Amino acid sequence: MTKLANSNNKAECSVNTFSLLAEVLLLWKAAISAGMNYAGFDVPITETKPSYEANYPWTTSAAPFLGGGFNRPVTFTALTQAAIQAGITAQMQQKNLNGIVMNVNPNRILISPFYRFDLAVLLNSSYYPSGAAAAGAVGGAFAINPLQGLADATVSRFMPDQNGAFANNSKAWFLVDSTKPWFQMLTKVPVGVEQEAPNSGQSFDRDIIRTKCFTRMNADIIDPRFAWQGSDGSV
Repeated sequence: MTKLANSNNKAECSVNTFSLLAEVLLLWKAAISAGMNYAGFDVPITETKPSYEANYPWTTSAAPFLGGGFNRPVTFTALTQAAIQAGITAQMQQKNLNGIVMNVNPNRILISPFYRFDLAVLLNSSYYPSGAAAAGAVGGAFAINPLQGLADATVSRFMPDQNGAFANNSKAWFLVDSTKPWFQMLTKVPVGVEQEAPNSGQSFDRDIIRTKCFTRMNADIIDPRFAWQGSDGSV
């Protein structure tokens, strides 16, 4: 359960608290998979790591999942056209526990505001967005943009960097297949609002009305093979 800052506006407290905490919970569990606390909200460490996986939830081709799949490059890279294409190619060869190729089709990129305008150019330019190339080479000036329409963008101010800090300059980015339930959230209590007793505490001393919001929810990774960690924010 969590409590957020007190508010005198019950409606604003209810709506804003739930959407904010859900976003924090989802991105933190996916990006860091470690415990943290934000504004009184305790996010526990991931609880779904299988006993047979040495690296979870993100692993490279050098230390793959059981079955042979992997979901991050050996070396993290900045968000570029080449990096996105490499992630899509790798994900479309993802393998399950039996070594059989899975039906993974990445269609969404998760970023912080740091990459908002860069990603808009990469995904929406009509022409090749990465500069000119030599004659006869794929791409270059006036060539089509192969990324146009292939993915949607989700920009979050709560994308953590490699140190677990929420900052608009986080360079972390993820490529995911949003059609698959690879990450799930359970909500037991969406948002509850409680009012402080009017004859005690600040309500009594200052003759004001104080409320607090609380919620019960948890989320975790179900199968990280449907996601690609392009960078943890360190590059």
